[in-house]
Parts: sequence; structure tokens; C-alpha cells
Amino acid sequence: MLDYLKRFMIALLMAVCISLLFIGGGAAHSNAKKNESFQPKEVPINVGTSFLF
Repeated sequence: MLDYLKRFMIALLMAVCISLLFIGGGAAHSNAKKNESFQPKEVPINVGTSFLF
């Protein structure tokens, strides 16, 4: 009987971990949809400068 209880507890723990993965993946996916319209700023490039002294 104790063996079945251990197996059930392990299965329950695995189910909780997998459900957290699904919840986290769904939240990341919804955040990615919000940031689709994000445009990065243009950074000016100094062409004439020399990095050697």
C-alpha cells in the first residue's frame, strides 16, 4: 500500500510540474504577441572615427 502511495505522489508531482510548464509557455507566448510591434531604435554609426591611437 505504501508503494502505491509513493507512486501516486510521484505522478502528482510530475503533473504539477508539467502543468507549470504549460502555464509558463502560455504566458511567454502571450507576451511575445504583445511585443510584435516593438521597433528597436536606430543607433548612429561613426564611420570616420579610428579605434587605433
